Amino acid sequence: MTGGVHPDPDAPKPPNITGGGRTSGYSEADFIRLLRSETTPDNRVIDPEVMPWADLYTKWSDEELRAIWALVSSVPRVAD
Repeated sequence: MTGGVHPDPDAPKPPNITGGGRTSGYSEADFIRLLRSETTPDNRVIDPEVMPWADLYTKWSDEELRAIWALVSSVPRVAD
């Protein structure tokens, strides 16, 4: 969950989604809103070319999204 190297050298670097990276400062509500709306709390729209599966999360239940948040927020913070 700390980002890393994408197998396609032309692809953007995968983001660090630990609390020390891109999701730093997100609340559970922010995270769920991001997955429902495909828009970050600072109003950046997720590029479907970069994250084509994002639309799938819009169909998940609140309980499922809270479970993902619980996992992501339990990972130790790693600074970018």
